[in-house]
Amino acid sequence: MEIVFESEEVKPNFDLLTIQKIDDHFQNPLQNVKGRNIIKIETEDEMKQAIFSDAAEKFTMNFDRKLVEQNQKRISKKSDQHHKIKTQVNTIHIGSIYGRETCGKTFTYKNNLQTHIDSMHNGITYSCDICGKMFKRKGELTRHVQSAHNGVTYSCDTCGKLFTRKGHLKIHIDAVHNGVTYSCDICVKTLKRKNDLKSHVQSVHNGVTYSCDTCGKLFTRKGHLKIHIDSVHNGTKHTCNTCGKTFNHISNLKIHIDGIHNGITHACDIYGKSFPYKVSLKTHIDSRHNGTTHSCGICGKSFTQKSNLQTHIKSIHNGTKHMCSKCGKKFAQKSHLKTHIDSVHNSVKHLCDICGKSFTQKGSLQTHIKSIHNGTKHMCSTCGKRFAPKVHLKIHIDSVHM
Repeated sequence: MEIVFESEEVKPNFDLLTIQKIDDHFQNPLQNVKGRNIIKIETEDEMKQAIFSDAAEKFTMNFDRKLVEQNQKRISKKSDQHHKIKTQVNTIHIGSIYGRETCGKTFTYKNNLQTHIDSMHNGITYSCDICGKMFKRKGELTRHVQSAHNGVTYSCDTCGKLFTRKGHLKIHIDAVHNGVTYSCDICVKTLKRKNDLKSHVQSVHNGVTYSCDTCGKLFTRKGHLKIHIDSVHNGTKHTCNTCGKTFNHISNLKIHIDGIHNGITHACDIYGKSFPYKVSLKTHIDSRHNGTTHSCGICGKSFTQKSNLQTHIKSIHNGTKHMCSKCGKKFAQKSHLKTHIDSVHNSVKHLCDICGKSFTQKGSLQTHIKSIHNGTKHMCSTCGKRFAPKVHLKIHIDSVHM
């Protein structure tokens, strides 16, 4: 219904329940009729219906927009998942590798390649704010701060042994308490750690070695090469805070502190003999109880310790000598050179706590205590003759019974 008023002075009087809506049906109504206004009257129900229609339309538009956004997120998420799955498939099944043109080393994962590039080729390092120690990887710095400065340790629930790394605790539990071993498929040798098996296969069967760029010395393990470079060429030393003794590697310092200052010993289950170092106990068991020997491939001479065989080959067959920088004297064994420097040039003395007798060599002091004060004797298994120093027994066997 439309009501048309010709005069501007007339004011319509409508029911309060109605709503007025004015629409201009012409582009410029004043040009045609002066004061002509068209007033459209709509009932309340019609207005509610219009309002409801507008709201419904807005709701539909908003809903459609949110639906589109959710679909886009799903598509993006599926695309990311597809990318991850594709990466895993390429890595595991297709064997995708990421290489570095500079050194040619390959990596299974791209982030490992980036870490390698940053640390080895770009020289990016991470410094400890507390002690200034430098690390090539951010994760190594984090572990250093937690273990060295924050005292974070991981304890074995079975034996109480502490470890600075959670991974080392797991290796300990698997090897020591769960009896997990890893066998070599080629020679059937068993090792306690997976990394040891990998190093064994690479060095023994594949002939992989790591060469020092400075002196050309070869190593079967990359970690041993790093220790060599740090200690020999970079002069890195680890000092004991208790006695001041220095070590080339921090693990040797830890073994020293545990065995010498903390009194941690490792006892033989058969004889009950205790050793300050775990490796000494293993050598004792292998040589005394298992009869393990290491023979020289050149002359056939056998040794109870592998390190003695290596020293023998270097000094006797390869002619390796260690010269004193102060007097020029040469020694077949590096340990003998150290003993010479301590006793002759540094005047280091080792005193017996019982009788006060002094010795230039620590081994001589230990032999003195065992033979004189503890009454330790070494008996010849052939003739029954006893000797106080073990070396005297060896001399006797070589000269009399061999």
